[in-house]
Amino acid sequence: MAENTDLLIVGAGPTGLATALFLARKGHRPRIIDKAETISPYSKAFGVNVRTLQLLESTGVTDRFLENGRRMKRLNLRRHGRVLATLRLDEVDETYPFMLVQSQADSERMLEDALTEEGITVERGMRATSIAIEDDLAVTRLTGPSGEETVRARTVLGADGVVPDVS
Repeated sequence: MAENTDLLIVGAGPTGLATALFLARKGHRPRIIDKAETISPYSKAFGVNVRTLQLLESTGVTDRFLENGRRMKRLNLRRHGRVLATLRLDEVDETYPFMLVQSQADSERMLEDALTEEGITVERGMRATSIAIEDDLAVTRLTGPSGEETVRARTVLGADGVVPDVS
């Protein structure tokens, strides 16, 4: 038996989590899965840019980020101890004239906490193993701790990162 859902998000990194949060705030109930059992302690990004902070304001997550992160107001590029260039972020005429530096794990944890407050739980240890279109629905086969299941969704968002070239 296939479970039906309006929207399935595959991948609970910053993109998948933020998308789920935006949709939840608009009254949608996305299902979000991730193959990892836990949030990774390793970061693929070290900073949150101005536009991301602006976009997340309506969710309340920006305030959490600002409480946690460090404001990087300038960046010096050096070679052999000599400054080659300085990027002054504090001179930018923006709401947040800095790059917010925090671990990706912290960002993901805060986004996931906000999702939990919206009544949505990230299903961890779940892997999408195949996807096909049938009768205008995306039919996705999932494998997880409880075995295999099939999900029929109007929309599937792949937010699970780059697929490595195995050839």
